[in-house]
Amino acid sequence: MKKLPLLLSLFITLPSVAKPVETWEQAIDLSMALVNKQQETLTRLPFHCVLFVEAKEIDNAFIVDVREKHNAQCGGDPETAPRLFSVEINKQTGESAIDKIVE
Repeated sequence: MKKLPLLLSLFITLPSVAKPVETWEQAIDLSMALVNKQQETLTRLPFHCVLFVEAKEIDNAFIVDVREKHNAQCGGDPETAPRLFSVEINKQTGESAIDKIVE
């Protein structure tokens, strides 16, 4: 029987986030902190081999794509940066949802 991938959505809030997130810089910083804190769960890549990219802004959230960094130190084709998952940051509460494919 073939195993189907499962889409796992994690809802994570850092205790230090008790205020609105108003800028992309704040959203990227929060995404970096979340991934750093949950790294073992989210990716096997070293933190320095992960990129955080502005993906989309919607009415109530910033969506940050987390991608593989490809260079001489991290390996991979430097012309690509595959998406690992995305972090959605609620603008009003700072709450975060992370989508992640689990096999």
